[in-house]
This record gives sequence, C-alpha cells and structure tokens, in this order.
Amino acid sequence: PIRFIYTDTYEDPYSHMNEPLPFEQLEEAALGDTQELQARAWNTMIHHQNELGDLINQILMKINITDENEMMLSVCISHFYENGILTKETIEKYRSIIEE
Repeated sequence: PIRFIYTDTYEDPYSHMNEPLPFEQLEEAALGDTQELQARAWNTMIHHQNELGDLINQILMKINITDENEMMLSVCISHFYENGILTKETIEKYRSIIEE
C-alpha cells in the first residue's frame, strides 16, 4: 500500500495560476474581485507585455490600489516600468511605487 501513498511525480499545486487568460478577458479579470483571476490576468500580461502594452496601461489607469493588491501591483508596475511598457501618464500615476 505504501506505493499508492508516495509518488515520484511532482505536481505543482499552483500551476493553474500560470494558465493564460484570453486577451479579451484580461481587463475584466484584472479589475474583478476574484484574486485567482487577477493573478492569472497579470501573469498573462507579463508574458505578453509587448503585445498588450496599450491594454496594460489602460488597466493600470483604471485600477485602484488596495491593501489586497498593493504587493502584486508593485511587482507588476516595476516590471513593466523596467521593460519600457508604461506610458508617461501611467508612470506619473504610479511614481511613488516606481521610486521605492
């Protein structure tokens, strides 16, 4: 019976977080209340940042920073800033996060 308890195969319990969302669902997911969909949306945008630059800036201009999303947004904003994705307007809105 011990061979049915243990396995040599590793299964990532968070692999579903890396499943990309369709581009047309990104804005609704990123601005929604479901943290899992938010994480998937931001992961999708990070992986396709060059294709989604306009949408990323549009979402960032609409989103409000809360205690729940502050850390995730800080990481994403810094990443997009370092990769030249953010517009001047978006940089100004998030200047305090970028300068940290």
